[in-house]
Amino acid sequence: MENNNPNIKEEADFNDIPSKSISKEVNEKNIEQLTEPFADNKEQLAETLTDIEKLTEPVAEIIETLDDDFINTPAKVDAMDEYSKEFILRNKQDCGSKKIRFTIEDALLNTTFHTKRDECFILVYNYLRENPPERNDFIKYLVAYNESGVKLKGKYFKYDLEILKKYYEKADKKKKDGDLYNPFNIKAYRNYVFYMILKLHGEYIDSDDQLFNVSTKGSREYNPATKIPSILRGFLPIEIKEYDIKSAFPTFIDMELGTDFRNECYEKLDKKAFAKALNAHSTKPNKDYYYKCIEQLEKVYGGRAFEVLTEERFSEKGRAFRDLTKYEKEFIEQFIIENNEK
Repeated sequence: MENNNPNIKEEADFNDIPSKSISKEVNEKNIEQLTEPFADNKEQLAETLTDIEKLTEPVAEIIETLDDDFINTPAKVDAMDEYSKEFILRNKQDCGSKKIRFTIEDALLNTTFHTKRDECFILVYNYLRENPPERNDFIKYLVAYNESGVKLKGKYFKYDLEILKKYYEKADKKKKDGDLYNPFNIKAYRNYVFYMILKLHGEYIDSDDQLFNVSTKGSREYNPATKIPSILRGFLPIEIKEYDIKSAFPTFIDMELGTDFRNECYEKLDKKAFAKALNAHSTKPNKDYYYKCIEQLEKVYGGRAFEVLTEERFSEKGRAFRDLTKYEKEFIEQFIIENNEK
């Protein structure tokens, strides 16, 4: 993290960001079109899609797996800093200023030459200045616990204490292993806010993929939203509603098999063990390892586990991931079209 100051004033924090619907309900017509490729499982998928609405208010279900829902890799650059340099230089040139020290404040006042992208940057700049991520309760409380071993008073914590306790438990476990648990990367969060505002205001351009280190694996895109914990994704200067396909991979497997195990999958086999078994592979014959993974998947799928981790998927690295993310991409695109989302 860039600023691990544990002496931040307790009363300062993000504002509560209320959620507001920006899309239509999933209606019967939408369900009919979305489920056409899987006619035998329409009722099942209809239930799944009806349940995918998820408000940004932190709740225990969202953070159940804590840092299992994002890729915790350090951001290569601070996109806000990079844009700020270009913004200052361009505005100085546009207004013909002769000032030796032309600052961000000077550029902000030079509204005549501001572009729509500049307005997005300014919105984010002001929001982060007024709501420094270092003062977010989740970040502040965990940093204090990591640095001093002291838990700040729970009565001042503005969100769900049960979620915070899960973070403390994770930190304790890592500490026993000699590691530091810190899923919050300030640079990654700043990039996320800027990325989202550019996207939602229609000002994101192709070259921004390099700035934000966006990549694609299989049919799934990895962007700033996948590089921060879900608990932080609701902290934005605008009202949003987030959608998620509940138990996505188990749902898609059910559609392939014509079964209905998705709601109990992670109860019988925890999420990490399920992912490890499903994505197992060996380019050389390795029957022992293959059957070991099948035994794990049998806890959910019984005798049909061989249809989940097929020999083809096992022998080709990333095959299962590619197969299932194709479904994910199709249904996300269909959902966007049917609900007039952009």
